[in-house]
Amino acid sequence: MTNALLVGLGSVGKTHLKALASRFESIHVVDPRPEVRREIEHLGSRGIWLGSINELVSLWDTARKMWDFVVVANWAPDRLETIRLLRGHKIRSLLIEKPATSSLSDVYKLEKEVCKLADSAAVNLHLRYSKIPQIVSEVTEKYSLGPIIRIVEMGGAKCIGTNGIHWLDLATFLFKENAIEVQGNARFDAISPRGKHLSVAEGDLCWKFANGATFRLTYSNRSSIPSQLFIQWRHASASIIESELIERKSTRLN
Repeated sequence: MTNALLVGLGSVGKTHLKALASRFESIHVVDPRPEVRREIEHLGSRGIWLGSINELVSLWDTARKMWDFVVVANWAPDRLETIRLLRGHKIRSLLIEKPATSSLSDVYKLEKEVCKLADSAAVNLHLRYSKIPQIVSEVTEKYSLGPIIRIVEMGGAKCIGTNGIHWLDLATFLFKENAIEVQGNARFDAISPRGKHLSVAEGDLCWKFANGATFRLTYSNRSSIPSQLFIQWRHASASIIESELIERKSTRLN
C-alpha cells in the first residue's frame, strides 16, 4: 500500500492534500487543530489525523513502515524542528514547502538533517517545472535571440517573500547561475487574507548574477494587478502572463 505523510493542513497544505489524495492509498495528516479530522473525512479510512509529531513518532515506533512521500507544510519557523523529530524514519521522497526555514543559518542545519533522512528531497519551488522554461527555450533557439540578460517580475500585492521567491528561483534556473549580490528595499503591510498577524511585503529588489544578468522583482501593495514577467535577451524582449507569451519586441520574433 502506498502511503504519504502531510505535516500541516493550512491553505498550502490543503493544496498538497488534493494532490496526495489522487496518488496515495493511505495519508496521515499531522496538524494540532481538532477540526482537521472533519476536513479529511472525505478520505474515509484512507485518511488518518494526528495532533502532533510526537503522536506520529509513537505510531512510527509501533508500525516501523516506510513512508513513500512526506510533505512538510507547517509554519516555516517549525520546519527544522519537524525534520529533527522525524529522525530515524524511513522516507523515500521528502518535499518541504517554501521557505524551507525562516532563518538563513537554519538552512544549513536543515540540509544536514535532510541528507540523513530521505532518499530524495526538494523544496517546493515549482516554476522551473512549469511551461515557462520550455517557452523561453523554444523561442530562444528558434529565433537565435542570444543569452537572457534581464528578467523583471512585476505586479500588485503578491508579496515579495511568499510569491517572489518562486520567480527568483525561476530566474536562477533560466540564467543557469547563482546570484552574487542583491540590493533594494521592502516594507510590510498587515493585509494578508490568511490573518492580520501575517504581513504582505512590497518593494523593489534587484539580484545580480555571476554572468552579469539581473533579476528585478517589484510588487506594490497599492495595486491589484496580476503579475507579469518581462524577459530581455540580447536581441529581443517579451512579456509573459500566466505562462503565455503575449508581447514581443524584435524583428527576430516577427
